[in-house]
Amino acid sequence: MASRSPRRSTLLTLLLAAVACLIAMTMGSPLLLKLLVPEDARWQQLSAVGETYGAASAILSAFALVAIGFSLFLQAKEMRLSRSAANRAHHLQLMQLQMTHPVLRRGLGLPDNGLGRRTLLGEHT
Repeated sequence: MASRSPRRSTLLTLLLAAVACLIAMTMGSPLLLKLLVPEDARWQQLSAVGETYGAASAILSAFALVAIGFSLFLQAKEMRLSRSAANRAHHLQLMQLQMTHPVLRRGLGLPDNGLGRRTLLGEHT
């Protein structure tokens, strides 16, 4: 298995730490709320405060959806470019084979140019 670069390992570690922190904060928020809110608090009022974050949550979700769509668009574009480059490389290999093997030229119905293999490859005598 190939080893990862130090920068990539550090980035992965930071990403995992951030995700772990977010999960811990989410799991710990009820406990923190119980500590900060007095026993005689009105939960309807606290619920109304929580509902004010609904709009921010919707905007954040919409932004995430747009980001995913953009990511898919870039991925599809990169795939098309990669496929095109592979196709060009394949055609180049076929042309090189045709130039170095006269039998292939005749098999495809192309006229033989009369040049020897050394001339085609650029070799000097």
